[in-house]
Amino acid sequence: MNDHAHYQSYLIRFQRGQEQRYWRVTLQETRSAEVMHFATEHEFMRYLVNVLQVSVTEGNSCDDGTNVLAHVHPEH
Repeated sequence: MNDHAHYQSYLIRFQRGQEQRYWRVTLQETRSAEVMHFATEHEFMRYLVNVLQVSVTEGNSCDDGTNVLAHVHPEH
């Protein structure tokens, strides 16, 4: 089992305008600085639950149908 399965660290940002119904979420993985954007807090929570369940055996996955608006890999 790799180290990523035992420890994960994220920076989470929530943003919602006055007339918006849902929170937009930005999730940044602290080790890689990879950034993901979610249209709603529901999509974010679905992704997070999936990552926590799957990471022990398979690593991070978006194969659950979660809509990640953008998956950004930082340039090195």
